Amino acid sequence: MEMLRRDLYKKIKDTLLTAGFSLIDVREIYKITSGKNIFDTDFDELADILEIETAKELTEKRMSGYPIQYICGSWPFLDFELEVNENVLIPRPETESVADCAIEIIKKFHMKRNINVVDLCSGSGCIAIAISREIEDASVTAVEISIGAYEILTRNIKQLAPKVIPVLDDIFQYLETIEDSCLDMIVSNPPYVSLNDYSALQKELHYEPRIALCDEGDGLNYYRKISKKFKRKLKRQGHIVFEVGDNMSDDVGSILKEDGYKDIETIKDGFLNPRIVIAVND
Repeated sequence: MEMLRRDLYKKIKDTLLTAGFSLIDVREIYKITSGKNIFDTDFDELADILEIETAKELTEKRMSGYPIQYICGSWPFLDFELEVNENVLIPRPETESVADCAIEIIKKFHMKRNINVVDLCSGSGCIAIAISREIEDASVTAVEISIGAYEILTRNIKQLAPKVIPVLDDIFQYLETIEDSCLDMIVSNPPYVSLNDYSALQKELHYEPRIALCDEGDGLNYYRKISKKFKRKLKRQGHIVFEVGDNMSDDVGSILKEDGYKDIETIKDGFLNPRIVIAVND
């Protein structure tokens, strides 16, 4: 079956847009299919049979709800691109706000000394890598329990921020391997979807790793444990930076207050939703 690239692109576009998918989906699938973006394509050229078959396969895969980020195998985060697959959460703009917030705090409060940062539940490494790329003298450790996620984490670190130290461990086991009062900052985007809410998530989210999304409880388990158990690992005046779910900022702030943190503050993400809770170790 012969088909011009113009017609191939139109077929992908018509199929996906009619089904409610975005132009981003269309362009990414066409780029994978042809090896070119639409601006570099000669639409009067014939598409070969492999392109046509690949376009059909990927379009059907996207139509099933499979995330475009996993189809692509990589996705942008701030000014770099991360390898991603089903073992790690998809990098999102909300988490970009968390990384930006952590970097801003470091620049404001911690630039006079060699800073020691740990990123708990690191996943793809997006936050740890962002900090290391921006704060060259920072010692950044990324802790991840999933072997599959750790493989992605280490590849992203090697490619993007080789000074980041990856650790394959449960974060609370890792806790016992470091000295008290050694950290200037703890940053974490932990699992915060409650068990009750998990089943109601949209279909696409169920392709992402459950271990990274759901805390198998009320959504606050990791905040309680990290806040309490890691407090002694923070230096005085050290910061803790959490990404939080919708309508969770007050509860997380209360947890931190109960554990003796000060200067607790909620910061909005780029969509103006309360997304980040920060606090200082007293």
